[in-house]
Amino acid sequence: MTIKFAAQNIHTEKTDEHIMVGFADGSDVVHDFIVVMRILKTGKDIPADIVAEPYFEFGDEERSGYGCIEQITLRSDRITFKINTDKAPDIPDREFIVIYEIDRNKLTQVADLLGEILGPDGTLKIIGD
Repeated sequence: MTIKFAAQNIHTEKTDEHIMVGFADGSDVVHDFIVVMRILKTGKDIPADIVAEPYFEFGDEERSGYGCIEQITLRSDRITFKINTDKAPDIPDREFIVIYEIDRNKLTQVADLLGEILGPDGTLKIIGD
């Protein structure tokens, strides 16, 4: 099954500790959101094995997982996430589609950060228009 929603807000963030891209269906009141992130530093609360894997979350931490992103396809008007639900059984569906309006500069920033989050072993397809 596929979950689909329209993002009104796209958040990007890169710090010394993490890289994150988030899509939300609102700015003030949020019902659906997706966060994709990579932790960059270990700490007392962050085991080393977590740093090695990209993180995916849909809606809350209970529907999340590390190392479960099989593929991300990025287009100018939408992004598709394919999830390995065997690695993250609490994520309710295998495919998520987020529709958005985005300018080219922000799209480039999102693509660059997603590439860093997935790393060399991840699959990021960028389909341009």
